[in-house]
Amino acid sequence: MIKLLYILTLSSLPVLMWMSVYIFLNPQSRLNSFRVAVYGIFYGILAMIPVLLLQIYWATYPDMNIFRILQGVIPSSYLFFGIFFLFAAVLEEVLKALALILLVQQFYKSFDQIVDGIVFGAFVALGFAFAENIYYFTYVVESYQYSMEFLAVFNLRSFGTMLSHTVFTGTFGIFYALAYFGNFKKDTSFSFRKILQLRLTRNMFLAPFFKPKHVYRYLVLSEGIFYAFAMHWVFNMLIKIRIYDVEAVYFTLPFLVFTSLWLWSNFFDETYMKVIRAKVSE
Repeated sequence: MIKLLYILTLSSLPVLMWMSVYIFLNPQSRLNSFRVAVYGIFYGILAMIPVLLLQIYWATYPDMNIFRILQGVIPSSYLFFGIFFLFAAVLEEVLKALALILLVQQFYKSFDQIVDGIVFGAFVALGFAFAENIYYFTYVVESYQYSMEFLAVFNLRSFGTMLSHTVFTGTFGIFYALAYFGNFKKDTSFSFRKILQLRLTRNMFLAPFFKPKHVYRYLVLSEGIFYAFAMHWVFNMLIKIRIYDVEAVYFTLPFLVFTSLWLWSNFFDETYMKVIRAKVSE
């Protein structure tokens, strides 16, 4: 019982720190921001439950773990980790995206500016990372007790991993905000959306299911989830690989900073937070 309380406390401290930062940065009322944060963290915890159940299932029935089988078949460790991390990135970002959409639907009156895509996404990511940390800290405490190795894992999970999750979900959140509000004054089209906008792609995958006026929104959402996948996958790979005999983990922070700034800056005009509401192109 004492160990469980200790793990819960350790997992909660970085959540409270990051939550305070995002509430402070949110220009809405502090009380409303706190309510959004609490619900967002709760939805993020719920989003982590399927991942935990899958991990428990594979630990209980290792013969059913498809990646354990693949590890014995694929000769290259980099290729194996590339496939495994791609699966993890897709699964986790889809679950967090669904939690973010649910949060926006509940607090739609507060979701009224472009920066809210980042803030709402950050709250969901904090809940997801909190539940994930409980799982990892339980294993680490049993393996390393309270040594320097435990402290290193705690710092990585509390700051690096939590920051990365907020960046990934915040990236999807800002694309979701673009789809939610409509067009913007400046061009926000990236190369991936240009591929999605090809007539063949539209006719095959979008036109049969959506009305023409909604196609643009789903193009933007598709692009947003793609970048969340890609950033998550690259981040995980950087933790595992070496570049010219240098641990690539040292490049994770610059990667997060520069990539997020490049993506997010395209959605802000000169006033930074002002949303340009416009009718979506037919």
